[in-house]
Amino acid sequence: MIVDFTYYREVFEGTAISEQDFKRLSKKVERFINYATCNQAHKTSGNVLETVKECICELAEQYQIIEKSEKQALGEGEKVISSESVGSWSVSYDTPTKADVNTSEYTTEKNKRLYSIVKEHLAFTGLLYRGVS
Repeated sequence: MIVDFTYYREVFEGTAISEQDFKRLSKKVERFINYATCNQAHKTSGNVLETVKECICELAEQYQIIEKSEKQALGEGEKVISSESVGSWSVSYDTPTKADVNTSEYTTEKNKRLYSIVKEHLAFTGLLYRGVS
């Protein structure tokens, strides 16, 4: 495991994920990171390792948002707030349907969101290079 909950709370200063959920989500995230980097992320050190850790934390938070949205579509879990105003308070909820969650377009969009976070963090680390060195 590249990132533990202590790093998430104290260094990344994350508050969105509980310790129990972080353990589960970080496993998913590390599989995604290993896929995106051709299994090179765990071999890093120094500044690149710190960048990988930040990426993992941000991806874990995104995975949590995705899971909440999927649970909501299946009629489980709490509603996901899509927007909120303060003056004359109003709130809007994101309400995907079962059909939305089960389409290939949904999966593609989900993966695009996740990979955009990976690119944002790891673009200049060399980890995303798939050529011959």
